[in-house]
Amino acid sequence: GGGAVETATIPPSSSNGTEPSAVNPVRETAVTKAVAATAPAVVSITTVEAASELFQRFYGRPGETGAGSGVVIDSRGVILTNAHVVASAANITVTFDDNSQLEADIIGLAEDLDLAVLRIPQQPDLAVAQIGQSSTLILGEPVIAIGNPFGLGHTVTTGVVSAVRRP
Repeated sequence: GGGAVETATIPPSSSNGTEPSAVNPVRETAVTKAVAATAPAVVSITTVEAASELFQRFYGRPGETGAGSGVVIDSRGVILTNAHVVASAANITVTFDDNSQLEADIIGLAEDLDLAVLRIPQQPDLAVAQIGQSSTLILGEPVIAIGNPFGLGHTVTTGVVSAVRRP
C-alpha cells in the first residue's frame, strides 16, 4: 500500500502513557483514545526454540530465542499473534501490560496466513481488545497498529487501508 505512515514509541515507565489521566485533553485525538483503550490488551511474546541435545551440550543453553507481539482477543486467555513468531517454539512466554508473565500454548496455526492463536492455561482477568469487522473496511480509511515486540513499551503506527477484498 502507498499510504503515509507515522510511528511513535510509548516509552516504558511507571505509567505507560496510555491512561486517560496521562493524556492532556487538548492533545487527545481518536488515535490516542484508541491506543488508551487497546494498549492494555497488547502483549509481548518471547519464544525459545527446541534445541538438539548436541546443541545444548555444545552451547550450554536451549535453542534460539524469538520475540513478537500479540493481542488478547478473548478473556479466557486467547491471544492472536503471527505464526512466524511461534511456529517453531518449544516454550512461549507472554508478557502483559503490567509486566506479569505466563506460559502459553499454541491452539491454532495458519502459516499460510501468518496467524497463530495461543491460549494461556491459567484464566487471569485479562484486558481484551475490541475486534472489528474486516468486511466493513473502506479503502483509504485510517488504521492503527499497536505492538510490543521486544517488551520495551508499546509502539504505535498509523496509516490507511491500502487494499480491500484481496485473497
